[in-house]
Amino acid sequence: MLTIKKWILENYEVEETELEEAPTKSKENYYAICSYVMDMFMREKLGVKANPGEVNKYNFYDWAQSLPGILNTSDIFLGIEGIRKICFEVFGTLEGFKEENRELYEKKIIGLIFDELLKGAVIYSDMEELEAVE
Repeated sequence: MLTIKKWILENYEVEETELEEAPTKSKENYYAICSYVMDMFMREKLGVKANPGEVNKYNFYDWAQSLPGILNTSDIFLGIEGIRKICFEVFGTLEGFKEENRELYEKKIIGLIFDELLKGAVIYSDMEELEAVE
């Protein structure tokens, strides 16, 4: 079964022009990647004057639908086979999967990704605080 963490690592895409700012794609940089993706989401979707209440699954879902360059969400939104594949990998079964409920599956998967990214970004922030203290 594919974990959401593994999905994030596999679908994180680093642009050559962003190499100075963006963490490289590796397990060791997982929390930095989460923080970077969340930063990009907030900058691209919410702008500089983001209200903390706007950092939510609804806005993240909307941003992810625009197929951001930093996180490849195309399998989730570009065809029933892609979302079927991801649902099987994440949930381990397709029992009860119905094509007409596709949007619900999209929202569920994106919600799980959002939760994991947010958790990882918080951990990264805590790690940076600890390093500053030392």
